[in-house]
Amino acid sequence: NPIDVVMAALEMQSFVKTFGKNGKGKSGKFWELKLGIHTGPVTAQSGGKKKVTYDIKGDTVNTASRIKSVVEVGEILISVMTYELVKEFFICEYYGKLPVKYKGDLEMYIVKGIIPELSVDGKGLLPNKSFNIRFGLIQFTDIQEIILDKLEKELPEYLYYHNVKHTVDVVTEVELIGWGEGITDEEILLMKTAGLFHDVGHVVQYTDHEYHGTLIVREMLPKYNYSQEQIDRICDIIMSTKLPPEPTDTLQSIICDADLDYLGRSDFI
Repeated sequence: NPIDVVMAALEMQSFVKTFGKNGKGKSGKFWELKLGIHTGPVTAQSGGKKKVTYDIKGDTVNTASRIKSVVEVGEILISVMTYELVKEFFICEYYGKLPVKYKGDLEMYIVKGIIPELSVDGKGLLPNKSFNIRFGLIQFTDIQEIILDKLEKELPEYLYYHNVKHTVDVVTEVELIGWGEGITDEEILLMKTAGLFHDVGHVVQYTDHEYHGTLIVREMLPKYNYSQEQIDRICDIIMSTKLPPEPTDTLQSIICDADLDYLGRSDFI
């Protein structure tokens, strides 16, 4: 994800600046860091047996190398392709046009830091909770692709209603109902995630599938920067769909309504 890549670049930039001020080591020298970022398709080839490594090739890699060659030491330069995907998170200043072989002139931007309202203490260095929630809503697409693919491949054939379409319907409905109920952006993220995982436990077994779904949640979501509090909340929401439903708050009521949205629909009468 280009947002992850720019965040990694900012972290590297900050480390080099801080370490350089504190001391340059025995040689009296320190690294000169130049960062060029471009977004596009690559070809990856894996190698190694004990430790797997990846060699990436392609036009995107060559363009990123070209960008790196012109950037000033200590700066982060990104292409317009990357800029369009990260501009809602970072302060970027127009740099100019860079002639690139077979591509013509490519517009470039310098990354100055995180947008103040999305950073801790408005300093533009570290992401705050608002940043993480906004990024989480974007990352949700990656998680959804993985889970829907898992359901497509692993759901038992005898399940006719609890299929991929039902999960997509629930994710859509919890968002629609959630906006109608005026819940927060963070709660929308929790609801969509709970909706996505609420039936994934069927790949383990039909009985207590809600519980098995929460086990998958606890295994997977820490990799996507969900906090323990958010994960616990998502698991509570999933468990509330166990029949007969007995929701205890607004979020649980929303997912129970979404899970039973077929009641009264013409295609289920």
